[in-house]
Amino acid sequence: VKTEDLTDEERAAVEAFKIEDQRIKDVTSKKNQEIKEAKRKIDEERKPEGLRLRRKARTIKDFGEIENYDRETKRLKKEAVNKIKEKYGEIYSGSSSDGSSITPTSSNDVNISSSTTDKNLGKVNNGEPKVTVNNLQGKEQGDQPLKSGDQTNVPLIASSDSNNMYKSFSQTQYGVVV
Repeated sequence: VKTEDLTDEERAAVEAFKIEDQRIKDVTSKKNQEIKEAKRKIDEERKPEGLRLRRKARTIKDFGEIENYDRETKRLKKEAVNKIKEKYGEIYSGSSSDGSSITPTSSNDVNISSSTTDKNLGKVNNGEPKVTVNNLQGKEQGDQPLKSGDQTNVPLIASSDSNNMYKSFSQTQYGVVV
């Protein structure tokens, strides 16, 4: 679609989308840079002690202490990354540059006041379902178990009957057109 073919309102929507898309890309880039910097800082702070523990572990042939130290370093990095992601998650949810609010752009009466990332939503209570019981009386004659007697309860339907659902189903399954 060319922009010349769009109405003024549609052009404004396209422009708003482009601006928001660029804002999200900029925020993502900033977030990734902040994560990279936080990991680098943790590595830099913990490197001297890690090297000392590695030398000690090689000397005494016991690597338990360095493994625990490495696990703690990974935990610290993960914690820093999660904190940064949480901070930027709030920024992503809004449409303003600071992420403070969401404003609807449609002209109808839709009002979105906020968004949620909570996956444990409560159940919707629409009242109790209405149950209707149909007590159909079975046929008195011909009701016999399928294995007893000379006949079964399955009706005899000619295969040329166009209302025969078995015939129609078989034809669709096997791709046969009659």
